[in-house]
Amino acid sequence: MNELLMPVVFAALASAVSPEPAPPELSVRRFALIAAANDGGADRPRLRYAVTDARTVARVLHGLGGVAKEDHRLLVQPTAEGFAAALADMGRRLEAARGTARRIELVVYYSGHSDAEGLLLGGQRYAYRALKGALAELPADVRIAILDSCASGAMTRLKGGFRRPPFTVDASNRVKGYAVLTSSSEDEAAQESDRLGASFFTHFLVSGLRGAGDLSQDGRVTLNEAYNFAFHETLARTENTRAGAQHAAYDIQLVGSGDVVMTDLRSTTAALGLAESSYGRVYIRDADGRLAVELRKNAGRPVRLGLEPGTYSVTVERDGQRFQGEVTVAAGRRVDLDFARLTITEAEETTVRGGRTPVAYKVVPINVGILPAFSLNGDDQRTLNHFSLSLIMSRADALQGASFSLGANLLDRELTGFQAAIGFNYVGESATGGQWSVGFNRARQLTGVQSTVGVNLIEGPGVGAQLSVGANLATAHLEGGQFAVGLNYARSVDGFQMSSGVNVSGPLSGGQMGLVNVLTAPASGLQIGLVNYGEAVAGLQLGLINVVDRTEGLSLGLLNYAVEDGIFDVRAYSSDIALGGAAVAVGTRYVYTALSAGTGTWEDSDAVSFGLHLGFRVQMTDAFAIDLEFGTSAIYDDRDFEDSDLLNSARLTVAYRFFDGFAVYVGPTFNVLVDLEDSIAAERHPLAPDYASRPGNDRVYLWPGLIAGLQLF
Repeated sequence: MNELLMPVVFAALASAVSPEPAPPELSVRRFALIAAANDGGADRPRLRYAVTDARTVARVLHGLGGVAKEDHRLLVQPTAEGFAAALADMGRRLEAARGTARRIELVVYYSGHSDAEGLLLGGQRYAYRALKGALAELPADVRIAILDSCASGAMTRLKGGFRRPPFTVDASNRVKGYAVLTSSSEDEAAQESDRLGASFFTHFLVSGLRGAGDLSQDGRVTLNEAYNFAFHETLARTENTRAGAQHAAYDIQLVGSGDVVMTDLRSTTAALGLAESSYGRVYIRDADGRLAVELRKNAGRPVRLGLEPGTYSVTVERDGQRFQGEVTVAAGRRVDLDFARLTITEAEETTVRGGRTPVAYKVVPINVGILPAFSLNGDDQRTLNHFSLSLIMSRADALQGASFSLGANLLDRELTGFQAAIGFNYVGESATGGQWSVGFNRARQLTGVQSTVGVNLIEGPGVGAQLSVGANLATAHLEGGQFAVGLNYARSVDGFQMSSGVNVSGPLSGGQMGLVNVLTAPASGLQIGLVNYGEAVAGLQLGLINVVDRTEGLSLGLLNYAVEDGIFDVRAYSSDIALGGAAVAVGTRYVYTALSAGTGTWEDSDAVSFGLHLGFRVQMTDAFAIDLEFGTSAIYDDRDFEDSDLLNSARLTVAYRFFDGFAVYVGPTFNVLVDLEDSIAAERHPLAPDYASRPGNDRVYLWPGLIAGLQLF
């Protein structure tokens, strides 16, 4: 089992999708509960794309599936109890919505680990039977479950489901009940792909929902059409993987007649059209390089795709050729892709592995010269050298050996060996071995090493390492590493980026180490630097400032923040140390940094304190949270701000949220006061209570305390 991925999508959609709610007596209201867990327990490998898949499905359901933002909920790494509680809460919300809509429909999506018995959430299992029971109790007219997970077919087996081709549903909208779809049978692995940045099944399910599965060409994608597309594409793409072919399955318990509509492409604000005459394998990537849609486009059928507004790169493979281009999709408009304007490019890395038509070279074993025109190769550049020595510049079609030049070495096709030049080295296609120069190294594809004082550039897939004082650039996927004093950039990396300057990458599996580290797409691994930024980092950020769009891993630094789901609290508190105080806490979902200021009276003198704290939060339920906080405060007596003492404290507090934006918290503290004033070393410090202990050191005081306050967020 190469990689495991188990999402569960319970989708309920039984009529045409409308972007705006209809009047109450005619409306269909859709809800979505979307959950994701990369962590399936200590004995399971951590998934890379479960959370990414869940967020992608959420965007499609919101943009094309008629699910309003206020009617969907996203859970990241829930416990079994938390997932069960969320299902129960969804039941209450569905019941409350009964008076607002003619039909109630539900989408519940889970992405994560599972086995033959149930969903695996961290170290806990949520049984399929419990899930079946919870679904049966939910008061929705239609409930559809889609499980993208290892052995997920075991859930369909509870009602007799089995591996088989897609089903059909009648064309009206009066169906009721539920359907369970699974990405694999009960004894198969569900697989995820680094190239896709997603699981196979969810990737093709989303492609189908965006319009690739609209076989009827009516602008709507039904459950049958989406499943049909995902079934065949997943099977075709996994037949030759190490884990083996992956077959989707289902269990249908729907009564009445109805064509369950999953997405309505007519409601999208931005659309991309593929003409009827166009054909080929089509790959559409967003601005961050993520594969948004993949489909085989057959001639004779137009295709309309619903996308978010933005600029997309398009690649089309057909008739043994590869075409590329860009298209911008604007809000409120449909743009038709003109295949004739795509640019033909070289075939991808298969040419490196022998797929290219053999070239008949003129073999010149040893080339010596000053310039290409004044060399043993002569004007005929369709030559292959084993050794080349040139004063200013050498040029050949291929090299199998070594080439030296004071100026530059140019190879139109391939290198097997190494090049060395003071100026620059250039390889038109594939380089295996190495390139060394003071100025610039370029290869379209690399298997080996590049080294330069200036800039290294790989424009296609690379395997190996780039080493540079200036910059390393890999505009496609790199397996290996980049090491530079200045800048490292890669479209995506399986390996490591290390720089004393800046590291930038798209999808990454490995790590970054530099002054500034930037990840423009979801990644797994490690970031170490003064400033770290990542869209979503399933791993560790360690730095002075850590920023993520959303929390998937752990961030440790002086300042940590998650844009979408982070902590931003303003607090007012009172404790045994400070009669009144205020604090601001900023962080990710789990780790935060707080700055505090307090004031109080010590016997006959006034004092102020300023503190810095590192906290860890565990969100037990929607209402309850537990914070463990460690901090140090400087305390100034008589507010003269000249001499200070240090107060180190540990706090364990429980917060209860009464409503959005307001909570109260209370908890015990443990205080360690270090008296830095020689003048009172032999006396009891006025801040320390009478019950404080002084364990063998007259300048250190230990005592327990209490803190309570209000929290605004």
